[in-house]
Amino acid sequence: MTDWHARIVFLVLGAIVGFFVLLYLYKNNKFDPRFKGPVKVILTIVSSGFLLLLAIQFAAGLYDVADAHKLFLHRRNVLVLVPHDWRVDDIKLCELDGEVDMPVLTCGDYSAIPSKMTVRFRGPVPRHEVKTTWDCEKVAETVSCEPKTWEKTWDEYSRP
Repeated sequence: MTDWHARIVFLVLGAIVGFFVLLYLYKNNKFDPRFKGPVKVILTIVSSGFLLLLAIQFAAGLYDVADAHKLFLHRRNVLVLVPHDWRVDDIKLCELDGEVDMPVLTCGDYSAIPSKMTVRFRGPVPRHEVKTTWDCEKVAETVSCEPKTWEKTWDEYSRP
């Protein structure tokens, strides 16, 4: 932890302690009556800000849970190695390689000419330096993918 990080941590901890001291003094009528109004405003603003941050954090957690349950679509431009025999509505096992500048989605045929297209991913898509496996379906001129689930059999991928 650098000096700035330590200072920020101590500043935040000091602000939290100061808030509770101010709240204690306000609740026990330890202030001069002329300061009660401004102190009440300060306590209201700080507690409202804290509740707002808590609500934002809760919403971000809900988004992560919903995304993990494949409720959101993410579109990314990737290079796709599409096999020549891949027909519309066929599902193939594909691997997304995010370790390069332009991610590459490989769907079985390494000799295919890569084409850049917008692929729809359902569920969380790792950003960089990760290889992930997806169940991908050819849809017209694009590809739609879901995270790999091991419940499907290999026969489903080799439909005639």
